Amino acid sequence: MFISNSCILPSGWDVESLLQPHRSVPFNPAIANAFYRAGYIETWGRGIQKIYESCKELGVPAPEYSIVGEDITVKFIAHDSIYSDTVNGTVNLSDFEKDILTAISQNPNYTRKQICDVMAVSLSTVSRTIKKLKDLGYINRVGSDKNGYWEITIK
Repeated sequence: MFISNSCILPSGWDVESLLQPHRSVPFNPAIANAFYRAGYIETWGRGIQKIYESCKELGVPAPEYSIVGEDITVKFIAHDSIYSDTVNGTVNLSDFEKDILTAISQNPNYTRKQICDVMAVSLSTVSRTIKKLKDLGYINRVGSDKNGYWEITIK
């Protein structure tokens, strides 16, 4: 998964500078203060450190950062278990089943119809595959078919 945003880094900074401990100065202090008061930000300057800690806890590779011009992009690598060939060492997953898991992990709000559109297959194919993935314990639908979301339940 890639997340990209425009940014203005201090003069002379690169990815290496960004990943080192540094003083954090919000670009827009008024907005940052509103987010802090609303509880969306707990402290200044710990975002990258917290991302690394979360990745380590989940057992996934550290994200990769790149800066091109005034854009910063963060690349997250999916957990290997999403692409596992077996469940409990007994069931092989097809490439199509893995593709559906990838699509759901990229957008948990997809409906079955939207998955059909993305995968360019019939509704019955997607429904049958989703039923298998649910039966195997890979995914769970939370909420309604129209307004709910998919939860990947692989441990």
